[in-house]
Amino acid sequence: MAHTLISYRAYYYKNLPFKLDQPTLEIIQNNDEFILKTKQSFKYYLWQNGSKEAEIKSKSPEICYVFVSNDGINYYKSRPLIKRKNINPLALI
Repeated sequence: MAHTLISYRAYYYKNLPFKLDQPTLEIIQNNDEFILKTKQSFKYYLWQNGSKEAEIKSKSPEICYVFVSNDGINYYKSRPLIKRKNINPLALI
């Protein structure tokens, strides 16, 4: 008879014993259009709107974030940004 119990352990760290470098988003406002991309280059992208391109364009203010990966398995999420028309577009949430 096969063993069917699944077990895992969860740990709480006030500070992680390692550092994960989150990708940094760059926003360029061109008239009424926003262009979003990461400052670093990655092989895989997955934006909050489902796009898998290296950069996205948008006309409406919204909260933006991207998951990136170089191997297609381990993804890292950027810090969320909010786009605000005619205001500093790099206002962190």
